[in-house]
Amino acid sequence: MLAHEDEDEDEDEDEDEDEDEDEDEDEDEDEDEDEDEDEDEEGEYENDPKEKRKEKCARVRQAYETSLRNARRSKIVISSAKPEDSGRYECIAESTSGHRASLAAQLLVAHDTRIPETNISVRGKMNITLVTTNRSDVT
Repeated sequence: MLAHEDEDEDEDEDEDEDEDEDEDEDEDEDEDEDEDEDEDEEGEYENDPKEKRKEKCARVRQAYETSLRNARRSKIVISSAKPEDSGRYECIAESTSGHRASLAAQLLVAHDTRIPETNISVRGKMNITLVTTNRSDVT
């Protein structure tokens, strides 16, 4: 299940203007970097077919495309993530003046690795050895 959380903070308009000016100066550099990233994009998705990427993107976009006013921090939480939720997620923010910024993250959701509970009847003595690769697996 996906959940969207926002933390709104009031800011002075002067701070916004200063940030916009700094961002405008870096805009040309960002555009060059974005072009390079687009060229490498297919290589990052070798195990994630194009249709599956579109489906994931549409699911997140449909649920969480929103307008935030004076938000400084925002996050999307994926609870009960499944292996099929694995993939590259990109957050794209666009200001009302048209400035865009983005950040991508790769999410890998591993299969459930819990050992199923088993009942064993034993007569006499028995030594048991449990092996795990993750401390949190042992309860």
